Amino acid sequence: MTYAEALKYTLEALKPMDLSMPGLEARELVAYASASCGTQIRRDDVVKLGTLDAPEEMRDCLDDLLERRLRGEPLAYIIGEWDFYGITLEITPDVLIPRQDTEIVVERALSLLDGVRSPRILDLCCGSGAIGIALLKQIPGATGVFADLSPSALRVCRKNIENLGLAIRTQVLALDALEPPPPELGHFDLLACNPPYISSDEMLTLPVDVSGFEPHEALYGGFDGLNFYRAISTGFYHTIRPGGAVIFECGAYQGFDVEEILKKAGYIATARHLDYHKMERAVSARVPVR
Repeated sequence: MTYAEALKYTLEALKPMDLSMPGLEARELVAYASASCGTQIRRDDVVKLGTLDAPEEMRDCLDDLLERRLRGEPLAYIIGEWDFYGITLEITPDVLIPRQDTEIVVERALSLLDGVRSPRILDLCCGSGAIGIALLKQIPGATGVFADLSPSALRVCRKNIENLGLAIRTQVLALDALEPPPPELGHFDLLACNPPYISSDEMLTLPVDVSGFEPHEALYGGFDGLNFYRAISTGFYHTIRPGGAVIFECGAYQGFDVEEILKKAGYIATARHLDYHKMERAVSARVPVR
């Protein structure tokens, strides 16, 4: 089997899934199968290698990977990594897969921190650490605290921080976002959070690649999906410096409710932000200067 044949074989096998980017997925799977068989290549090299012979075990490796993918297992969990805002993160089933929609949180957070020298950032419900790591990579003088309740998620986060050379600028700790934080947590110029926000009804209708594989504790936000917004807006209010900001990711139809929660808690300058698909995806606000 050549690499061209392996790519064609993979594309044919993926057809029943009606994927949005089958070519990308096929290249990722071929590259990962090749590495699993002892020949390390990049996904972008798969097409270039064309008529070059792939490892002898390639067909068996691909069959194993395709069986998992066709059962609905997300590609990110199969290959163990995913790209987000120009960085590659290690991803396991212990954390949510970073999505392009979340990149708007990073973009708006950067705007909120414009002009702040050496900002201190809290990535709450951090999971893989995607948001906080992206911000620290963009702001060389920033420092960050990454917090999550899941020990497994924190292990993934620490690994990503180490892989990207950010350990000296970060602290990783266990924290329950539904409870007020300890005083020793200190104060921040920005609190960024992608909390669990799926409601009870929505949990019943999630696609299988989400409901069957991604961690439910990182998805379920209570009966109406808003439990974490209520708790964090009040419980973490005093961890944000006067004039500092908070930014939440939210569901496509939760923007108004999250904005009202923030206003009720005393925040000002609230704003809702659209993702790249023109859906409301984030809400930001500031703590007034006291």
